Amino acid sequence: MVKGVQQPIRGLFLRFYLLKTMKDLLPDKGSEYEDDENDVTDSIDFILKNFKEMNRLWIRLQYMSSQKDDYKKEEEREELKTTVGENIYRLSSLNGLTVDLYKTKVLPHILDTLIVCEDVMSHQFLIECLINSFPDEFHLETLQPLLEGISKLHKDVDIKTTIITLLDRLTEVVTDKESNIFKMVQKYIDEIFIRFNCKMESKLVIQVSLLSFCIAKDQAKVTENINSVLESC
Repeated sequence: MVKGVQQPIRGLFLRFYLLKTMKDLLPDKGSEYEDDENDVTDSIDFILKNFKEMNRLWIRLQYMSSQKDDYKKEEEREELKTTVGENIYRLSSLNGLTVDLYKTKVLPHILDTLIVCEDVMSHQFLIECLINSFPDEFHLETLQPLLEGISKLHKDVDIKTTIITLLDRLTEVVTDKESNIFKMVQKYIDEIFIRFNCKMESKLVIQVSLLSFCIAKDQAKVTENINSVLESC
């Protein structure tokens, strides 16, 4: 029945209702529905599929032929964005979700869904949902593919907000033992500056955040890292 509803708003609300209804019925670690044949991977597959379809329906709202002007359509989509983001929140709240499952199943699927759709609002909202919903440790373990995915977002995305949010979260978990992360982050930020044709104001704000990141977590190479940031300004 869910597949048969192609009218975007109806489809979104039906799938959102399905997601809410199934919240306590999906197999998860420690739940009564987990057994030898059903486990958290089944729940992940279900939610990821629902996420992909809801994102597609959400984007279709923009292209529906109606008397609404573009502003009204954007406003309507803005009001409905949390229904799509709920899928990401549900994934992050699964007790059985491990770093390995996140790395191999969840993150690749979410990034693929985003990159393929090439929709600014979808990219902006859902990448921030992803960064804010999953644990900092997950981002640390998947930093390279995450940064790679961010670098492929639509060029009209407010990349400044996305990068600063990620850096602020990483600052809480990165230790001196992981100091090599700084160079990788800076490499991708330099590439992002070029791809997104960032204005000087955005560059400076991001660089300030990057400076705070390296000062807080890499005392051994703090001078070297600061010089590296300043040279790229």
